[in-house]
Amino acid sequence: TTIGMMIRFLTLSTVLAISSASMVNMEKVDIPMNSEIGSRLMSKARRLNGDDDGIDFTWVKNYSLKFDSCHTTFEFRPDGGNSGDEEDAIPGESQLYVQFKLCPSESCNFCRNGADYLVELREFLESYNNFQEELKEYNCERLKNNCACDDDQNQDDQNCFAQCYMAADMSYCEDYDSGDGNDDDYVFELDEYLECSEVEDNDDDSNMLYIGPMCSKNGQSIYLGEFQDRQCSKKATKGTYEALTGKSLPYTSTSLVSRDCISCEEPVYYDDDANQNQNNQGDNEDGIREFCQELYEGAAKCEKNLKNVDYKYTGGCEYIHKMLPQAERMATGSVSTSTVFAWIFGISTVALSVYAFLMYRRLKRAQVSLFSEGDN
Repeated sequence: TTIGMMIRFLTLSTVLAISSASMVNMEKVDIPMNSEIGSRLMSKARRLNGDDDGIDFTWVKNYSLKFDSCHTTFEFRPDGGNSGDEEDAIPGESQLYVQFKLCPSESCNFCRNGADYLVELREFLESYNNFQEELKEYNCERLKNNCACDDDQNQDDQNCFAQCYMAADMSYCEDYDSGDGNDDDYVFELDEYLECSEVEDNDDDSNMLYIGPMCSKNGQSIYLGEFQDRQCSKKATKGTYEALTGKSLPYTSTSLVSRDCISCEEPVYYDDDANQNQNNQGDNEDGIREFCQELYEGAAKCEKNLKNVDYKYTGGCEYIHKMLPQAERMATGSVSTSTVFAWIFGISTVALSVYAFLMYRRLKRAQVSLFSEGDN
C-alpha cells in the first residue's frame, strides 16, 4: 500500500542517514594464537562444535589471535539494569564487547584472509588475564630450570634465583616462588574489576565508588575507570580511588590488553623427566591452546574471508560489520539524539507531504469520476 511504502521509505532513509555519519577510527591489536590466550579462545570453539561430525577445526592452530577493537553499546532494560532499586533509574545499561581476529600466523600483522569474532568484554578479559598469568608462570618455570642455582654452592638458592630473575628482567618470578609475594606489598586484584564492581574497602556509604573496564574513545584500548554507579556509566572525579585507598588505580592510561599476536598453537612443554609435551597432549590432542578455544566458543563469527577452510561460520557478519557500528555511534553520541530526531522530522515531513499530495490527487480524480458519472 501507499502508506506501507511511505513507512518503509522513512525507515530506510533514517538508517541511511545514521550510517552516513563518520566511523570511529579503531586501530588493531595483535595476539598470536600459539599463546595460552589464543588457545583458550579456540578450545571453546572445539567444544562448541564438537558435535558437528566431519568438521575439522584443527586449522586454528596455524592462526594467531589478534585484539581488534573495543565497542560500547546501550541495551534497554525496563528494570533499570544494574542501577539498583532507584525508582528513577536509567532504563538501560551499557554493554561492552571486544572484536578480535584470527589471522594466519605467518601474516598476522597484516591479517590477510583472517576472520572476525565478537565476544563480551568480560569474557575476553577473563581469558586474556588467565592466559597472561599462565604464560608468566610457564616462563618463570623455564627460567628457573636454567638458572643453575643447584650448582652454585657459594650462596643459598633463594638469593641465587633472585639474581637470576633480576638479570632476565623477570623479578615478578619471585612471587611464584613465594606464593603470593611479600605480605607487606600492595597487590591490586584485577580479577575483581573485570566488570563493574564496588570498591570493597570504601567506608564512606555516601560516596560509593565503582571500578570497571571501559573502551577508549577510539576503541583501540581498554582501560579501568572510576564511576559513581553500578552501571559504570557516570564517571567519578579523577583520583577518587587514590583518595579512598591511598593507592593509585592502575590501567587508567595503560591498556589492559596488549597489541601483540598470540599464536593458537599449543607450545611444547618439558617436564622434569624430559618427557616432551606428553602430559598435555593427552588433554589437548588437536594442539590448540585453551585460550583460543574458550573465546571462539562464545563468539559471534564472521569467517567469510578464510581461505582453505572447509566449513565457515558467517552468521555474525551482518551484526559485526553493520549493526554494531550503528549501535555504537548511537550509544557513544557520535550521532546525537537531536541529530537523529532532526533527520527523522525532516524525512517524515517530506514523506507526509508526498503522501498528502498523492491523497489529494486521488481525491481529485475521484471527484472528476463522480462528476462524469452524474453528467451521464
